[in-house]
Formats: sequence, C-alpha cells, structure tokens
Amino acid sequence: MKSTISFLTRFGNVHRLLGGRGTLWIGIGMFSSFILAGTEYIIALLIVVFLFTFRLVDSSQIPSWLFFDVKTISPTMIWLILLMVGILRAVAELISRQTSHVILEFVQARLKMIQGYQMLLAEKEQTTSLSQINTRMGECFPKASDYIFHFAELISKLTQTVVLGAGMFYLAWQESLVGILCLSTAVRCEDSILRSIIL
Repeated sequence: MKSTISFLTRFGNVHRLLGGRGTLWIGIGMFSSFILAGTEYIIALLIVVFLFTFRLVDSSQIPSWLFFDVKTISPTMIWLILLMVGILRAVAELISRQTSHVILEFVQARLKMIQGYQMLLAEKEQTTSLSQINTRMGECFPKASDYIFHFAELISKLTQTVVLGAGMFYLAWQESLVGILCLSTAVRCEDSILRSIIL
C-alpha cells in the first residue's frame, strides 16, 4: 500500500513538473511511437506481398482482409509504397527520439525559472544561501531532469512495446508465446554465462 501511494505521489510530482506543455510533448512522443510500431507491421505486410509478386509465397499466406488485389499490384508500386513507409518511419523515429530531449530542455528551463523566482521574487524572511543554490543547480536539478528524460523514454518505449505485442498476439498468439519463451530462455542463458565469466 505504501509503495502504491509513493508511486502515485511520484507520478503526480512528475505531472506537476511537466505542466501542460510537457504533457503535450509526452503525448506527441506516444503518438509517434504508435506510428512507428504501425509502420513495422506495414513493412512486414509489404514484404510478404512483394514475395508473392515473384511467386515465392503462396496466396494462402496473404491476409484476407487486404482492401486491394495483390495479383494486380506491380513490384514497382510495392517499392514506392515501401519508400513512403520508410520515410514515415524515419520521421516517426526522429520525433520519438527528439521528444525526450525537448522535454529535458523544457524541464531544465522550468527548474531554473523556479530557482530564479525563489531567489528574486519570493516573499520570505530567510534568503536562499549560495550553498543551497549550488546544491540545487549542481545536484538536484540535473538528477530531476534526467529522471524526467528517462521517464519520457520509458513511456515512448512502453507504447511501442504494447502496440507491437498486441498485434503479435492478435495475429499469431501461439507463435508469439513460443518466440517470447525462446527469447527469455536465451537471455537467461546469456546472463548466466556472463555472470560465470565475470565472477
């Protein structure tokens, strides 16, 4: 119970520090991560269609919900669509990565503004000492900014992971389970080997 209250309190502090503009940038990062995950599925689908045009895969492997006839589409058209999807993916990747840096700069400027307000405009009897200012500027503010930066990165990656995972389990849940189990086993084996080498 205490850990849940602590988490909610910390989350509320993060939201208070970000404000409306910072929350908007978080939403932009989540939307770009959603687009980025969607382009992965589109690229995979176009590769299957591209292989079908060269008769390398059977028509039974083509999804039945496609809104166009794959028999009439040319390889050149598929290459053009792949190029446009690649450009969209590059733009989404750029926005997703740069959003965290924008939030980092925004939080740093917001913290410095708060510090300036406390030094110059706040009405209080005791003034802020130089040691407190140095501690905040050198220790507290960089750590708080890094925390917000990694929080934004976490939200972006979680959005992409949820979208990709949901699509995987919707399209092929059995194969997805096998892949996840094999991947987790390989990671645990690699971790045990590295620990034995280091220790």
